[in-house]
Amino acid sequence: MTPSNLAVAGALFAHIVSAGGHLTAQEPKSPQRITRLVYELPVDALQRTLLRDTNNTMESLLKQTIGAVAQRLSTAGVTRVGAASFSVDLATENSEDIAKARGRIEAIGSLEMRMLARYDYAEAELSLGQERKRLEAWLDKGGRAKLNKDLRAISQYRAAAPDKIRWVPRKVAADKGRWGYSLSHFPGTRDATVRTFTDEQWNKQRVPAAMLNDEHAFLIELVAINMHETSFSHRDLNRDKVQLSVGLNGEAGVTYEFVEPRQKDYTAWTQKHIRHACGIIVDGELVSAPTFVAKIVSAGIIAGNFDLASAEALISALQSGALPAKPVLVSQNLLPAEQLTGKRPSATGGK
Repeated sequence: MTPSNLAVAGALFAHIVSAGGHLTAQEPKSPQRITRLVYELPVDALQRTLLRDTNNTMESLLKQTIGAVAQRLSTAGVTRVGAASFSVDLATENSEDIAKARGRIEAIGSLEMRMLARYDYAEAELSLGQERKRLEAWLDKGGRAKLNKDLRAISQYRAAAPDKIRWVPRKVAADKGRWGYSLSHFPGTRDATVRTFTDEQWNKQRVPAAMLNDEHAFLIELVAINMHETSFSHRDLNRDKVQLSVGLNGEAGVTYEFVEPRQKDYTAWTQKHIRHACGIIVDGELVSAPTFVAKIVSAGIIAGNFDLASAEALISALQSGALPAKPVLVSQNLLPAEQLTGKRPSATGGK
């Protein structure tokens, strides 16, 4: 997918076929055993949330999380088991069904739409060149190794002016022996992109032989986001209008519409930034960086190499509300069916 696809998709919104935002799951047969997943919310992440939102408490954050997860799975079988932990019982042993449920549980559900940083931004001095050098120095001093272990390690980097620039990771995934596109190759996004991989790893866009057997192989690049400019988030969306879409080429995407108070703001924002790249950030990762080719009126489509399962997981997360932190799986066990808690969940976790 090229970076301009989202803007083009927004312009073609009327030609997109909506397929609804929920899985339709048949009532599963009575299972002999269930799968119990136990999750924990990282306390440090909850504490950071409380610093931003002083009206909340640890207790209320956990209750919000359990409520959102139950909504995503359409089940009451989500049970609190500790001060910052909960369990989910699935009436299935099937690995694919469990993976789908985990995708829904573990999606934070945060969405940001922000402009990419660029050298010619007129309203604030972003010092993009200086920031690139600072980031590259951090990568060379151990940051690169940390990112390869966990993308969230980028939070350890401190920008010179975090109110103006923030660096967000983007995966360059492998597909049929070739790497996907790098934003460093496009004029509109090149200046904002720092590759963390080597020319040897890029290998003229061919996946090196040593990585061919890894179906989840990806490279990492970091993209500078303009934190000074107006932005939009999941809080600005009409949850009832978040739906699955199928593009003209069969690609899965997510349609969205803004709540009425922000529709005019969004239209004006897209018109102001025609020919400039916008970053679509989901759960802290950049999924696409489209260039606006025309103004978009109140609604659009998020497209970023989604498969059906990941698109549906994002939809359920946006509809249920964002979690304060990403749940961490502590254990996964098979138990006798009579230990199922609450209402029996569907195998796929869908409605």
